[in-house]
Amino acid sequence: KADVADIEVLLVEKNEVGGNWSGSGGFTDGTYPLDTCPHKDVTFPGAGQFGSVADSFLQALSFQNFARHCGYFDEWVSAGMPKIPHGIFSQYLKWCLEQMNIKPFSGKVSRITFSGEKSVLHVERSGALGSFELIADGVMLSGPGEPISVPGQDADDLRIFNSQTYWQKRDLIWDCPSPKIAVVGTGQSAGTIACSILKENAFASIEMITSLGFLPVQSSGKHENVMCSSASEEWAELDLQTREQICARINTGVMESYIKEELDGSDRVTVQRARVHHINAQSDAIELHAKTRMIGEYDFVIMAIGFDPLASVEDLVALRLGGHHYTGSRQNTELDYNLRLPGLEGSLHVPALASLSQGPGLALLSCLSTMASRVLTPYLPKDSLHKTLSVRGKELSDAL
Repeated sequence: KADVADIEVLLVEKNEVGGNWSGSGGFTDGTYPLDTCPHKDVTFPGAGQFGSVADSFLQALSFQNFARHCGYFDEWVSAGMPKIPHGIFSQYLKWCLEQMNIKPFSGKVSRITFSGEKSVLHVERSGALGSFELIADGVMLSGPGEPISVPGQDADDLRIFNSQTYWQKRDLIWDCPSPKIAVVGTGQSAGTIACSILKENAFASIEMITSLGFLPVQSSGKHENVMCSSASEEWAELDLQTREQICARINTGVMESYIKEELDGSDRVTVQRARVHHINAQSDAIELHAKTRMIGEYDFVIMAIGFDPLASVEDLVALRLGGHHYTGSRQNTELDYNLRLPGLEGSLHVPALASLSQGPGLALLSCLSTMASRVLTPYLPKDSLHKTLSVRGKELSDAL
């Protein structure tokens, strides 16, 4: 901690730090393996432009040190340093904040407005705590965004779930005898949900619905991992079609091989080629429809077709984002080098949108320290870029 820059970093958390990984906020039950190797922790791949002193400081927050602190480092190494459960990663994030003596503001950011170059965060709190405002030079939004839905997908219907709400209400499926279930999607979320259903309800039948007609496997070899970890500036030299092809193999609509093997090996799982256009909820069944035909009738439907980070941004800034920066996929967002969204009065960093414009690793957990340094760099004095970074603030950003 050298006195190079005086930056106050505040974290506002509506649930708990790491809640998307513990299971308290949905998205998981905390028991499934984290896709990312635990060595790629908040310190990876290093402080880079901030120098060796910052690197030394970061190493105190390594996952290895966390494992030593918890007393299972030897066991973890002896077991071959396997991937860790989501819940352990959540505990690791909380531990990092404890080491920094940091406590988040409890509340939900309901709106962001801009006053000149400043951003004003309107934070709501329940009960007698009341609401308050925070004024900042810049804002970073963490998390994957809002679950994508289709017409007719009623959030109040207890037979229809998404990638988040399934984990909060899945006991409704467990208690149903011999249910017929549609899981729509091909990514890790869809695959993990299907495996959870197989585990918890021995009489459930599952139909995986995908426009491809098969379950694609994530490419996770050496070169793919290097591409995710380096956030190389060579990414900008690739044309859009090549970037889309790479993202489709690494982090878009793909699942890990062990998930696919479990689903392929079950006689209770079938795959149907179709693209869901809308849902028609009847009293006795949920109908899924393509544009020109009915796909099928089901007792439960889980829509695990991804997340839309721009939807969260639009809700917060009360602005419909459009123009040449965006395409119909809403993922071709030309974030700048510092992961800022263009076209806004203030500085709004959205790493979840970084895949196509800056590289797939910056939208994942593959190079967290690189992501952090890119976000923080605009707020540092120019003469401090090759010195260590001192963060005196009250918060450290929660990992995506």
